[in-house]
Amino acid sequence: MGKQDKERRVYTKEFKAEAAALAGKHEKPVSRTAQDLGINENQVYRWIQQARESADTGLPPFPGHGRPRNCPGCGKRTGR
Repeated sequence: MGKQDKERRVYTKEFKAEAAALAGKHEKPVSRTAQDLGINENQVYRWIQQARESADTGLPPFPGHGRPRNCPGCGKRTGR
């Protein structure tokens, strides 16, 4: 089973914000918070950093990069 066989998991903005907030409380290590949530520790650190940056800039956190799922034609490639 290689990387190609795994489906990427998608998390809501609310989940990311909650995970970052839980880890930011410092009640337990980030590694334990990540384990409790069933996600990678590095992912939690990334979300914490994004939340801090959004607080500093005033921009909304976790803007997303993908294309909408219900967008006809959004996934079509143009000719090369």
